[in-house]
Amino acid sequence: MLGSQVIPTLIGNLDRADARLLAAMGAVASHLDPEEVIMAMRSAVIHPQRTDRGRIGAMTILERFLGQRPDDDLLASLKDPEGVAVSSLEEVLEEAESSPATLIHYIEGLDQQEPQIVLAVAASLRAMGQVSDPPLKPQRAVEPLRMMAQDVREEIAAEAVDALGSMGLPEAARALQTLLPIVWPPVQPLAERLLRKLQFSGVEVAPLPAPEPEWRALISPLNGLGQQSVWFIQGSRWSEYARFLNVLLSDRGGAVEAIGQARVPVQMLPPRQSPGHLHDVA
Repeated sequence: MLGSQVIPTLIGNLDRADARLLAAMGAVASHLDPEEVIMAMRSAVIHPQRTDRGRIGAMTILERFLGQRPDDDLLASLKDPEGVAVSSLEEVLEEAESSPATLIHYIEGLDQQEPQIVLAVAASLRAMGQVSDPPLKPQRAVEPLRMMAQDVREEIAAEAVDALGSMGLPEAARALQTLLPIVWPPVQPLAERLLRKLQFSGVEVAPLPAPEPEWRALISPLNGLGQQSVWFIQGSRWSEYARFLNVLLSDRGGAVEAIGQARVPVQMLPPRQSPGHLHDVA
């Protein structure tokens, strides 16, 4: 009953939904009857009078919130998917200044898009980052490219790294520094070469700062599946709560899963010890 009232509102807002509204709509859709809302979103994608922006929004909800990858018929219904993704980029960057989660949602959406769409976004960010006019905020292009450089598709990761290397910005150099340990191994030499190129061209490349003393990391041994957990914990000895991030690593797939909490009672975590201490975690 609730779906019949809510779904028309969701569909009616697809053409005007920005990244933040789309995330909220997706969260609502995930609590409705799956069969009913999936059918409605698929119909929205192929509706001849709907804009490409609305169709992309419907496909994003299908993929990210309803677990439905678009088939060839849905993808073929888009007139200009690259143009839609690029046209929404400026809007996302504006919103991300006050709501960083907007950028995360946008990049997560690109993870599910065809390579040519993501490469078009990377090209737009490259051009944006090469602008020498400070009021245009060329540094805004750095963070989305840094995130795209971690794409599981090597072609996209390499393009994002190359775009960062084309910008004469200290922020781009810092992004390349942070990417060196985590990019795909075939892309790492490119990142190293571009970082040296920026340094030789006069871009400031400062050493990475030491971790803040409130942070500590705990690493588990490998299990029989070739996996291990890395716990990142932030909190002083006198804190009642700590920030917690658990990253699951695989010897084949790298970082495959992560979960975090902003406030975890310190009693639930191993006590702070000197580096190298072996904890017994039941």
